[in-house]
Amino acid sequence: MKTFLVLTIFFIFCCWTTVYAVRSPISDTCICPRIYSPICASNRKTYANSCLMKCESNHLIARGLQPLTILSFSSCEEDPVIGAISRIVKEQRFNHRYTNQNNLDI
Repeated sequence: MKTFLVLTIFFIFCCWTTVYAVRSPISDTCICPRIYSPICASNRKTYANSCLMKCESNHLIARGLQPLTILSFSSCEEDPVIGAISRIVKEQRFNHRYTNQNNLDI
C-alpha cells in the first residue's frame, strides 16, 4: 500500500511539473554547454553557441518581441563604419575616466 501511495504521489508530481514546464517554457536561467561554436543571430550579435542564442530568443518571446533566427553559423561581420565609431567611443570613455596617469599603468 505504501508503495502504491508513493508511486501515485510521484506520478502526480511528474505530471504536474511536466504540465507546468509546457505552460511556462521560459525560465530565468539557461543551462548551456561551454562550447564555442559561434552563431550570428538576426539581431546582428554573435552568440557563443546556438543554445545561448535560443536562450536570448526565449527571453525576447517572453517580453512579446520577435524571436531570433540564425543568419549564419559563424561570427557576425562587423560593419567597418560602426566598428570604427564604437572604437572611438570606447577610446573617448577610456581617456575620460583615466586622465591621471597614476590611476592606470599601461
